[in-house]
Amino acid sequence: GIAKLLDPESVVGPETTTPARRLLTPRYASPEHLSGQAVATTSDIYSLGVILYELLTGLHPFDVDTNSVEELQRVVNAQEPTRPSVAALRSRRGAGARDSQRSTKRASAAAASSKDASRLSRSLAGDLDNIVLMALRKEPARRYSTVAGLSDDVRRYLERLPVAARADTFGYQFGKFVQRNMAMVGGVAVLFVALLGASIVSTGMYFRADAARQAAQQAESEAESQRARANRVVVRQQAVKLFLTQVLGDLNTRDDTAPPPSVLQTTRERSAMHYDLSPARNAIALPA
Repeated sequence: GIAKLLDPESVVGPETTTPARRLLTPRYASPEHLSGQAVATTSDIYSLGVILYELLTGLHPFDVDTNSVEELQRVVNAQEPTRPSVAALRSRRGAGARDSQRSTKRASAAAASSKDASRLSRSLAGDLDNIVLMALRKEPARRYSTVAGLSDDVRRYLERLPVAARADTFGYQFGKFVQRNMAMVGGVAVLFVALLGASIVSTGMYFRADAARQAAQQAESEAESQRARANRVVVRQQAVKLFLTQVLGDLNTRDDTAPPPSVLQTTRERSAMHYDLSPARNAIALPA
C-alpha cells in the first residue's frame, strides 16, 4: 500500500510515480491516489489511517466490499468515513444479532458481545476518533504532515497526554490532567468533600446554637416582663392594704362619744395657726 517510492532510480522498469501508472492497493489508497493525482507522504498517512481504523473496529472506513478502483473512487470521494466509535458499536451489535439468529445457544454470547461493543465504543470515542479521522481527511494538507506526527499522537494518547488532533481547550487539558493523576485528584476530591461536609455540619450547628440562644433570650425577656407585671400587682396590693389599714385604724381609734368642738374653740384653733396667742405675747404693760 505504499504510495510512492522514495528512490525511484533504484527500481528497474517504468516510472512508478506517474498518474498514468496507479500502482496501489485499492482499499487502502488515498482519494488523490485513486483519482490519479500526484501523491506524497500524506497519501501514505491516509493508508496508515485505514489500517489503524481496521485494527480498532474490524471494519473498513467505508461500507464497500470491492477492490474496484472506480467504485472505491466514487465512494471515497462522495462519503465521509464513519467515526470508529460508532462503527465498532454497529459492528459488534450486528455480529451479535447474526449469532443469535443462528443458534439460541449463542444468545448469551450475543449479549456479551453487545456489552463489549459498548465498552469498545466508549474507549474509542474522543482522542482515537479524532486521530483516525485526521489521518483519513480527504484534503492532504489537513492530514498529519508526517508519519512521525501520527505516531506521536498515538503515543501521547497511550500516555494520556493531549493530542494534536483535538482542539487545545482548557477543559480538554484539564480532563487529560485528571486522567494522568487520578490518585491525586481522587485524594483532593475526598479531602474537599470532607471539608465541605465539615463546613456544612459546623454551619448547621452554629445556626442551631444561635436559634437556641435567641429562644433563651426571648424566654428570659418574657420572664422578666412577667416578673415586672407581678411586682406591679404586688405594689398595688400593698398600697391598697396600707390604705385600708390606715382608714380602718382611724375609724377604730376615733371617739364618737366626745362632743363636737365649740365654735369658739374652733375659731381659736384656726387663729392660733396664724397668730401667736400665748399669754406672754399678748400681755399689756400697765404704768406704775
